[in-house]
Amino acid sequence: MKKRITTIIVVSALIALICTCIFIYKYNYPTYYGFKDRLILGNTSDEVIEMYGEPDITNQKYGSSTPPGWMGYLVKPSRPTWWDKTWPEYYYIRFDKNGIAYKVEVIEWRFGG
Repeated sequence: MKKRITTIIVVSALIALICTCIFIYKYNYPTYYGFKDRLILGNTSDEVIEMYGEPDITNQKYGSSTPPGWMGYLVKPSRPTWWDKTWPEYYYIRFDKNGIAYKVEVIEWRFGG
């Protein structure tokens, strides 16, 4: 009987530990595991570039002369197959008119429509 109670306590502790780890992971990386949303939101594009390097896409690369209204980091390249085409996915950061990041999301980028 005592061994059974010990086993139940150990299993319960392991389940609680696993749930805690999952919660911490989801809290730190709610959008994509390579980027901490809470560090990005509220920062300028220069601060984001300092943390993660040059982005793969920005509105400046498409002819805009204004500070980045958005930028993206490639998280999943396209993988064309003979039956289907998967589009690249980007970790996409939007900036307000003051240049502060206010929204992050992972989007499928379809070039040209």
